[in-house]
Amino acid sequence: MTINLPKEPILVNADPKLELVFVNILNNALRFTHNTGEIAVRVSTRE
Repeated sequence: MTINLPKEPILVNADPKLELVFVNILNNALRFTHNTGEIAVRVSTRE
């Protein structure tokens, strides 16, 4: 798994259930990606 995050934290004002959505997506990616597969997560901001 490759994770690319900015140095500064990103705060998001959203429904708290959004965290559960991301956790479920990552869990599914880990569960269903083969050993030779790749999972990449990139977080960025835009104006």
